[in-house]
Amino acid sequence: MHKRVSTLEITEEEQLQTLCSPIALDIVRVLRHVGPCSVSELGPRLGKKPNSLQYHVRKLQAVGLITTTETRRSGKRPERIYDVTADRFVGKDIHKNEGLSQVADEAAASLCRLAARDFARSPKPVSGTDEDRESQRRLAVRLTARLTDKDVEEAKNLLGKLESLFSNRVGSKDGEMFALTFIQTPLKED
Repeated sequence: MHKRVSTLEITEEEQLQTLCSPIALDIVRVLRHVGPCSVSELGPRLGKKPNSLQYHVRKLQAVGLITTTETRRSGKRPERIYDVTADRFVGKDIHKNEGLSQVADEAAASLCRLAARDFARSPKPVSGTDEDRESQRRLAVRLTARLTDKDVEEAKNLLGKLESLFSNRVGSKDGEMFALTFIQTPLKED
């Protein structure tokens, strides 16, 4: 029987490259928080057709980020049930590996492009509506500050709470869809 490990260290470029895909990230997020699912169960949770997820599921499985936990019958055909191999994927020493470091940079750039597209496509306030309320729902913020190790840990915990809030709402039919993208990184000073 499959048992998730708490943490899996990303050590291969292909693992990180696979996680650069927003769809692959969404699949991992749903499996992590909802638990084992078939592709036909993942589709509605992600607002995608199950067939469009097959490629990403195969890639995630090939690099060891998800696994088949069981096979069950769905009508006359067998259906695989997938789960993440770990609760969290981390890349501790990515900066020490030139290839991984480059892919991590590409992943961050990809997240920024996705966030920019989400922001550009978000509903704009309509004249005659509560424009103040609407303007508070679309936010773009960049902050910089000198942080101590304690501050960095506090920021990490706060971001973890936000991640948990969003993850716990995966698949919910209540409310509106929102996106939140965050990247925290130390800066080089000139």
